[in-house]
Amino acid sequence: MNCFYRKIGRHSAECQFTECQNSAVCARKQNGILLSLRAVPNGAFAKKNELSYLKRFLFTLAGAKYDIKAGRQSKAYRFLFVRSDGAQLETITRMVEAKRIIPQLDPHAFYLSQINDALRLVADGSTNGKVVVRVSL
Repeated sequence: MNCFYRKIGRHSAECQFTECQNSAVCARKQNGILLSLRAVPNGAFAKKNELSYLKRFLFTLAGAKYDIKAGRQSKAYRFLFVRSDGAQLETITRMVEAKRIIPQLDPHAFYLSQINDALRLVADGSTNGKVVVRVSL
């Protein structure tokens, strides 16, 4: 599984598909899987977790926006409910280390002395991924 989560935001130079522009869904690999830890659960999540038919229906409606956007790019949308579970965190760690989950980084990088600028950028909502703050020891 090649996974990539992108925060809702502007187009990234790393995204290869024109439909990614101004979209909440952007995965690098054609036919890849968009994995979200923050958006909403969808029908696939409800089915995998054997939830009731009512919850499956509601989650299908809630996640339809992301399923449709991912489908337009020949991708699949998956939601992962993160819990305080050592085994789950170990699995996620292995995926990140194997570069199967690639976080989106904003092109702006700040030093600790510029923390106010970094916080303003995040508060403004114009970030294009995670904001990096460099700390020199």
